[in-house]
Amino acid sequence: MNVYRFRKIENLLDKFQELEKQSIYFASPEELNDPMEGFRDIFWQGDKIVWTNFFRNYIPWLSETYLWLKCTDGSIKLEPDHIYPRKIWLDQLLNNICDTVFEKYELDKCIVEIVKTNRTARYDEVLFYLMAIHPTALLEIEKRCIELEILPKNEQSLVKLPDSLERLQGGKLLELIQKTEGESSRPSLFDMMDAILGDIHLSYEYRYRSKSQNTFGENQQPVIFDFPRVYLKLLITHLLYPKWYAACFMRDYKNSSVWGHYGDSHKGACLIFETEVTDKGNNLTLNAITGYDGDGERWGPVPRPFYEINYQDRAGEVDFFRSIGVLPLSDLMDSWYSDQNGNISECAAHIEPDGDEDSWRKGYWDNFYRDITVKTKDWEYEQEIRLILTSLISNLDDKRQRTLTYDFNSLKGIVFGINTPDSDKLEIIEIIERKCRKNNRTDFKFYQAYYSHENSDIRKREIRPLSRIFENINSAAP
Repeated sequence: MNVYRFRKIENLLDKFQELEKQSIYFASPEELNDPMEGFRDIFWQGDKIVWTNFFRNYIPWLSETYLWLKCTDGSIKLEPDHIYPRKIWLDQLLNNICDTVFEKYELDKCIVEIVKTNRTARYDEVLFYLMAIHPTALLEIEKRCIELEILPKNEQSLVKLPDSLERLQGGKLLELIQKTEGESSRPSLFDMMDAILGDIHLSYEYRYRSKSQNTFGENQQPVIFDFPRVYLKLLITHLLYPKWYAACFMRDYKNSSVWGHYGDSHKGACLIFETEVTDKGNNLTLNAITGYDGDGERWGPVPRPFYEINYQDRAGEVDFFRSIGVLPLSDLMDSWYSDQNGNISECAAHIEPDGDEDSWRKGYWDNFYRDITVKTKDWEYEQEIRLILTSLISNLDDKRQRTLTYDFNSLKGIVFGINTPDSDKLEIIEIIERKCRKNNRTDFKFYQAYYSHENSDIRKREIRPLSRIFENINSAAP
């Protein structure tokens, strides 16, 4: 089967020299053009143990990030990797902070109410809970840092508890949860949340607008204003599934919009690859990291399967508490699946001695690939298939590790766009000629794209004079 990869000339020849290097770059979801890439319909549903840990884990993550902000001079930009509790000194710092927050908002009673009704909470709901406790938690962290002389006594507070959130203390949050037990009544909670978020963001951004022009000011935003969102994003992206990257191909080359979007307004080129067909589907062998030894990375050929993109309007559901798959088992049990008395959550049933871990693992990976191969029907015209790159031994943050190379024999031809300049065509032909000589190839094909009035789409015609030259390339003098 042939598959098609559209490229800009700057990628093929200039900036990345993909054609010369025979390279295929695997992009992160953030680098892809659909902001909904990898979207998952996360829900939170569990027992008292996991819900308690959900709230208690927020405090060390916030504490670590807050102190990082206070201890840096603004010369370092806050990155996601900085937001993770090290627990070297945090035990002393966090003493009583969690208890104070739980007491002020009666979180134990709130959790009992959530569990009793077997509540399925979506993102907006759990975000609201965190937004409710966030300012109090931050104030308590500041107070504790001053008590322990980590910060000076005259330290100016970065946060003021908004009246709208202060009113949720003393059992009011519990009352709100009780009033929104039914799915139909929850929009009222979200309306209130939107108003609160709007008040907080607008007032604080106005207050600190003159201070946000430097790195310290930029770092304040995710810590003081947005940390509930940051925390949830980190939980979803760092705890559930490994990082993933994609290289996108198409089943066809005929769509003019595809040429416009991915073929640089028809000024680029389309590479034709021939897949390797097995009983499990279509593959493309790429040179990639296969492991590590004393000398560092080991690279070798790895057949990679193509995944069909499913075009549908509804994302798949993921049970957060039962889908935490990245943490080491000891950390998972300590941080999420057990309480202070050593009781084990029912959400850990799959990793208990008598649990069905094999079925859980199969469902876990099925959901992983399901969610990263779904796009809305708006994108159906692309007819995309993709290669997926992920690793449990490396996070692949280094772009070099996810720039893989293919065997030249897999590349069967190139289609020039309607507007591809002749100078770029000639440079591409010269590169392919050298590679054909080196690999003893006489079957490489060049095509020219054109608009077909008969079919009302883009078609290709073979550039036969070039084909005849390449058929005799090894008998001619280089």
